[in-house]
Amino acid sequence: MTERTRQDLHPVFVGRDAEVENLMEAITSALSGQGSAIILSGEAGIGKSRLIEEIQDKAYMAGFVTLEGQCHSESGYPFGGFLDIFRSICSLERSKMGRIQASLGPEDREKARALHLLDDFVCGRLDEWRTDPQIKGDRIRYATLDVIRSIARNRPAMIVVEDLQWADSSTAELFNILARNCRDERVVLIGSYRTEEMEDGGIVPAKTVLDRMLREGLVREIELNRLTMEDVDAVMPSLLGNDIDRQVFRLIESSSEGNPLLIVELTRNLADSGVIVEVDEYWMIDPTQKVQS
Repeated sequence: MTERTRQDLHPVFVGRDAEVENLMEAITSALSGQGSAIILSGEAGIGKSRLIEEIQDKAYMAGFVTLEGQCHSESGYPFGGFLDIFRSICSLERSKMGRIQASLGPEDREKARALHLLDDFVCGRLDEWRTDPQIKGDRIRYATLDVIRSIARNRPAMIVVEDLQWADSSTAELFNILARNCRDERVVLIGSYRTEEMEDGGIVPAKTVLDRMLREGLVREIELNRLTMEDVDAVMPSLLGNDIDRQVFRLIESSSEGNPLLIVELTRNLADSGVIVEVDEYWMIDPTQKVQS
């Protein structure tokens, strides 16, 4: 396996037909003005981000503007999961508003004020935050809602926030407000979280919020399960090629237990370490290796 191949392993997308169909229904509904919120849950490496990439591509092809943010384990910044979304919104809308500033109507002027507030927040210009964070937090939340509603009137919008297990309370509450208030908008709101970190017994601000949203029917949860053996068999040729010994399949199946990330990492590590070798374009376990499959 060449160095380039080891670095660029990109498995074929399999085993998620039902999930894609579910998300496509949300896209179709949003196009007709019925928004929805969906949570993708599953263990680390199960393919949440890959599924999001696939559905973002489909949304883009359907005319959606796609905005994405991510929570981080070390971030202590308020609205951390939405910071990239704020930056994208300000970049997307600032020039548009500037071009028509002279003829803004009341609704546009309100949108301009909301954009200015988000821009000030992203750039750290809200000195009052330290003295009155609750009031300022409410203003940020509802400014975001106003701008996203405005965007959705021109183009349907897909808003994604990944890794909600690390969300601060302000991020979780903003996700809740968007879900609660965009049900009649052309908006698809998607969040994701790692189940093992959401349920580890620690303080997870998003868990309380998401549990409440699920009880109230504000969000639907799609749990991603591990791939079947048939799915693993379908993935392997996209990593190594079509000529693979059956023992290699069994080794990857048993060691990865159907986790998509582990399938890629195991394939890379086994090839790098010489446990599996390519002989005349045929992948097999090195006969000199003692391997339990």
